[in-house]
Amino acid sequence: MRKFGMKEVFSDDWRQTAFWLSVALATLIAGFSFGWIWRDRPEALANVRVLDVLTAIGTIGAVVVALGSTWFAQRKEARVKRREGRIVAAQLSTSLPPLIRRLEAAVGCFREARDGPDDRPRDGTWQITALVEEGYKYLGGLDKLLHLPDLGALAWADEKAAHLIAKAIGSIRHIQAHPLGEVTAEEVAAGLPAQRYYRVARHAANAASWLEEAREKCSKLSKVKYRVQDEWRMPEQNICGYVPEED
Repeated sequence: MRKFGMKEVFSDDWRQTAFWLSVALATLIAGFSFGWIWRDRPEALANVRVLDVLTAIGTIGAVVVALGSTWFAQRKEARVKRREGRIVAAQLSTSLPPLIRRLEAAVGCFREARDGPDDRPRDGTWQITALVEEGYKYLGGLDKLLHLPDLGALAWADEKAAHLIAKAIGSIRHIQAHPLGEVTAEEVAAGLPAQRYYRVARHAANAASWLEEAREKCSKLSKVKYRVQDEWRMPEQNICGYVPEED
């Protein structure tokens, strides 16, 4: 634990919390019992042999040492796994942005095909097909950008980030399983029907949203900040925390 506080103690590991609560409770009970016997039942102490007391103390000490050794081993293992998770987060914080941009660009094409351009009238029904085809081009080759992380290791550092990436990977797999296919002349003339691309658009929008949320968590967790070096900075470009888009 890097910080000390009730939240850190009780959120680290339930075994650790249970162990220290048990030790504290046992110490409290033993202290009250010994104090009560010493004050109100001094004759009871006369029949207690020193050897018996030392034997009892040794037994209790052995139990405490065994429990403590187990706790320290578990704590060390948890620290190692959290460090591994932060390493995975560092890799993801800079490798996810290109994939997110491709998904967002595809969603933009699908949205324009559905709603039309904002600043000018639609040229014709053929434009719907052209925009959908352009969106599918952005979704092509996602495997080259999708590097499967060790989600088990990441979960030790941030369980929510690992869960978000797992859901996004599921949506990307769904996109890859439903290509656009051949577009007929009738579809071009009438405008590509919604069922041809709405499902993929929905999965692309979900994947982009989940990956962006996970990227923000990974960036904070890993403390990796991408800054453009002065030698290679374009005019008015000073990006920190997000990999700049390639021209």
